[in-house]
Amino acid sequence: MFLCIVKGVNSVGKVVYVTAIVPFVLLLVILVQSLCLEGSLDGVLLYLKPDFSRLLHFQVWLEAALQVFYSLGPAWGGIITMASFHKFHGNCLRDAILFVSVDAVANFLCGLVVFSILGFLAREANVTIMELAESGPGLVFLVYPEALTRLPIPQLWAVMFFFMLFTVGLDSQFGMLEAVISGLTDRFPKTLRKRKTRVLLAVFVLFFLTSIIFSTQSGVYIFQLVDWYESTFCIFMTSCLECVVIGWLYGAERFSRDIQIMTGSPIPVFIRISWCIVTPLVMMLAFIAVLVNFDRPVYKGYEYPEYIDIVGILIGLVSVLPTPVIVLKRLVKQRGSLTQRLMNSIVPPGDWGPNDDRVHHTYTMYKYNMSFWQMAKVNITGRPTKPET
Repeated sequence: MFLCIVKGVNSVGKVVYVTAIVPFVLLLVILVQSLCLEGSLDGVLLYLKPDFSRLLHFQVWLEAALQVFYSLGPAWGGIITMASFHKFHGNCLRDAILFVSVDAVANFLCGLVVFSILGFLAREANVTIMELAESGPGLVFLVYPEALTRLPIPQLWAVMFFFMLFTVGLDSQFGMLEAVISGLTDRFPKTLRKRKTRVLLAVFVLFFLTSIIFSTQSGVYIFQLVDWYESTFCIFMTSCLECVVIGWLYGAERFSRDIQIMTGSPIPVFIRISWCIVTPLVMMLAFIAVLVNFDRPVYKGYEYPEYIDIVGILIGLVSVLPTPVIVLKRLVKQRGSLTQRLMNSIVPPGDWGPNDDRVHHTYTMYKYNMSFWQMAKVNITGRPTKPET
């Protein structure tokens, strides 16, 4: 990972040509081979046949939301960081649609591969596919490798499969690590930006030392614990706050006008509705549902002790606490009453604007001089008239 991103985004872009394409090629190869196995079509039919009654179960929607966050990567910071290196006049809306479409196709392809193998294993073990199916790391590191041993030339397929996992792992970490490194160097530009290679090396050493624990005999249980508490709590709240900040505090209309400067077109109304209403509402409901129905993790029948709740909550708070801490810090620095401090804290600074010098000197920030309900209408539907400045 260090060698892949030591030169920054330029080296990442070159490596991604390999790490992003290789998994698709290997998936197609493994899919063709698995479809030749007896019972594979049973798994494919189960995968493709819809069971609409499951849509009435809230847990299905919750798991689907988590899958989107894991697969697509919103609210983790990586997408925003990588997008910051985009050309100023690039078509970000087109890229977003393409990004989501490719991710959906990749997920569908992965499902075909997995269920074709599960159909084969179920036929061989004379059990139902649902009895054999397993989610999480067990599917990748236990069920699937067992299936590969039944294929002709199992060594070849095992090497291809784990090489695919390796490239997917690299690809998944690029954006996340760049978010950490860019965040540190942007926060301390005078001291860290000039020493980016050293910062990168220090971060990797820290990551390496802390990840050793996952390689121990009990590593999978610790992984389950961290994954259970860390992602469940923070991801829904973070995504909800992002939508609130963009849709209401900064303002969807102001954000749409910023995008129009870059792309030449304003944001469609349905995306505004998603920013301001649908997504934050769904994320908040999901967060509340997780809190209400939350229980201790269980892995292969092992029930974690009671004190693990305290440990898990502390793990979950690690990524959540910075938000209120920064809010309080900003409020303390402001002057005036609490209301005035709040209003001053959510207004963009005076030097805010495009990073393109040719556009920056003509940029005028849109200002909201209206009631709350008028502001809500403008954010959702847009304002065709000349903006008040």
